[in-house]
Amino acid sequence: MPFQHFFMGLTMAGIIRNGPMSAMCSGLYSFGLRYQMTDNMSRGLPYDATNLLMLSIRNLYGITCLIGIAVLIIFLLWDVQPVRSTLKKMPSWNFVGKRMKKKKGFAK
Repeated sequence: MPFQHFFMGLTMAGIIRNGPMSAMCSGLYSFGLRYQMTDNMSRGLPYDATNLLMLSIRNLYGITCLIGIAVLIIFLLWDVQPVRSTLKKMPSWNFVGKRMKKKKGFAK
């Protein structure tokens, strides 16, 4: 994206992230919390409402972490050729060691 259009693109990404995505995610979390809370209450667990709420939040946090890890793995395994071809390649340790030996002070 050229620099002239960068801030317009940044503004559009911010509008999308803060507008419909925040409303959708808060709706999903409120539905998930309501579902987990009623599920925990219907099991007949010997806890009060505060402990059941904490248990529901813990379950939602675990589900969120699993989804985040899955998305991260997809991003890491996704082969995006323009990005991978422009990244600087890391040298192997053998190459680094050979260059260190060639420098002064490491010639022994």
